[in-house]
Amino acid sequence: MNAGFVAFLFAYEKGDGAVLMTNGQNTKALGLEIIHALAKQHGWTELPTDSTFSNPWVIALVFACIILVTYLLFRVIRHRKRWNEQPVTLYL
Repeated sequence: MNAGFVAFLFAYEKGDGAVLMTNGQNTKALGLEIIHALAKQHGWTELPTDSTFSNPWVIALVFACIILVTYLLFRVIRHRKRWNEQPVTLYL
């Protein structure tokens, strides 16, 4: 993996498409803008988007799930520590 460039490939089955390579790490937005301009000019309908997890409710739900899982994990660990620390009594 070369950290010096970003590459985009966008193609249709009938042969239309575009390949774009940029020489910087922070050029994703520019690359998508160029692809969108080409798509508008050629009438392409399916486009890549930069809106992955852009909905604030989705982000909040993901963080809430992460917090809940972390809390439950710590509770299990704490419960197991207490279980291991209890003295064992044997009844004869």
